[in-house]
Amino acid sequence: MILYTINGSGSDSVKAMAKYLNISLEERPRNNFRSELEKVNPRATVPTLLVNTDTALTETATILRLLAKRNKPELLGDSDFMETKVDELIGFLSTSVYQGYLLKFRPEFYINGEQHFPAVEQKAIQVLNKNLQTWEQFITDSEYLVGDKITIADFYAYVLLKWQSNIFPLTLEKTPKLHKYWLHLQSLPYFKP
Repeated sequence: MILYTINGSGSDSVKAMAKYLNISLEERPRNNFRSELEKVNPRATVPTLLVNTDTALTETATILRLLAKRNKPELLGDSDFMETKVDELIGFLSTSVYQGYLLKFRPEFYINGEQHFPAVEQKAIQVLNKNLQTWEQFITDSEYLVGDKITIADFYAYVLLKWQSNIFPLTLEKTPKLHKYWLHLQSLPYFKP
């Protein structure tokens, strides 16, 4: 399988999960393979996983689900209830939380005129603070987001928390459970470059 990537994107989640599953992916950086990528994904978004010659998948959560289904289905949740909880959390992370990062990093998606970008970025900080507080409530005493085993939600969360650490670090004072969870993720070998 071929994975079109950009470092620091959702590609990092897919690469970490492939490392965890001991799957070999041929990585192709978008900068070097853009015209080739546009043939299989005209939007040229990353990650894009070329599963075979005529099937390309986009969207981080979708790719993580496919890799889990094919290689270790318990990564989706080890019961119907846990699978539903994983889906709930992936939904929250990929909509509410992700939106805050888009506001911060891509203000041009929301407003025209660079003179307005600082206001959008300030709004992004407010949205992120609120979403981090909500995310904090999802965290239990477990080392993982759902139950006591790693799931695709943890791989998805990895990139979001990496982005967060570039904006303002998680703190013990404001989000103690999320801070502890982030430290745990960073200690796992498949999340190391």
